[in-house]
Amino acid sequence: MSRWRGRRGRVTPKRPSAGQEAEPLSIVFALPSVPDDAPAALKSSMALRNVATMNGMCECGARLELVVAGGMARMRMAHEHECPAGDRNVFALYGAWRSAR
Repeated sequence: MSRWRGRRGRVTPKRPSAGQEAEPLSIVFALPSVPDDAPAALKSSMALRNVATMNGMCECGARLELVVAGGMARMRMAHEHECPAGDRNVFALYGAWRSAR
């Protein structure tokens, strides 16, 4: 199985430049696959994070934001501090799992 799964989506930037209408941008999401041998907490956090990314909103209320600058676009989602899908929690669970292997 591939380590990454791709999915296409369309996002409209929040603030178009003055005098311009916002046009949908085509983007591709690259989501990490959930390892079969990962602990349940990591599987759950990664699955929740992937769903939040694809839906554009997390259960904690975080919303996917598209930042466009200089012809480049990047996305971010600011999860609540204790959200299992947040960077802090997913990375900590993943790091602990990789260290124990």
